[in-house]
Amino acid sequence: MTTDTATTVRISTRQLAESAYRALRVAGVPSGVADDAARDTVALEAAHGRGLTVLDDVLHGAPALRVGRCDTESEQVMGDHPDLRRTKADAFLFDAHGSSALLLSSPLVAVLSDRCQGGTIRALAHPAALTAALCRRARRETTCFELATAAGEAVLTVRAGAVIAGPAWGAAWSETHTVRVSLSGATGRRGRSPDSTLSPHTDEGLDVEPAAWQRLQLLAARYLV
Repeated sequence: MTTDTATTVRISTRQLAESAYRALRVAGVPSGVADDAARDTVALEAAHGRGLTVLDDVLHGAPALRVGRCDTESEQVMGDHPDLRRTKADAFLFDAHGSSALLLSSPLVAVLSDRCQGGTIRALAHPAALTAALCRRARRETTCFELATAAGEAVLTVRAGAVIAGPAWGAAWSETHTVRVSLSGATGRRGRSPDSTLSPHTDEGLDVEPAAWQRLQLLAARYLV
């Protein structure tokens, strides 16, 4: 007699992308945000085995994870005198209200990069899910990104699209943190953007957790085209 001890199920990247998009739409996520999040889910699963786990938490966890809203205000910096304050125009303070980075990554990374100095993001869930968007931007503009908690504990560094994990890497996939994103080495040179289109001819498949995949399929099945 044999016992089935398999802890993963093999699926295609296209299956994951399509199911992720449909499930997010059923959950009320706007089309454009769902499209970006589905793409990042695949990228995070393929590179780090974390995409489906984060998506599962977004879909079935606290409602705040799905808010998908991030407010911005200029960061106030104290001057030499306690009564003197100035606005630092090239650094930003964001409030994610507990939203998942999976739903905010593309616009957040775009703003942080365009300002050229990064910024601070309060109450960001799954901050490590910024990894996919940071890698795309780093490859395109030869920029180095560093993501750290407010306490200064490194989450990750991205150089030329390669990810170097820091001490806070593991917790940053499941917890909510205030994080700082800094960047350096931007040359302004724009190369060819990596193709995010998933080709069935290059799809080698993904091994994912069965229960999370089943929950995703059940939710995705409710999507009406």
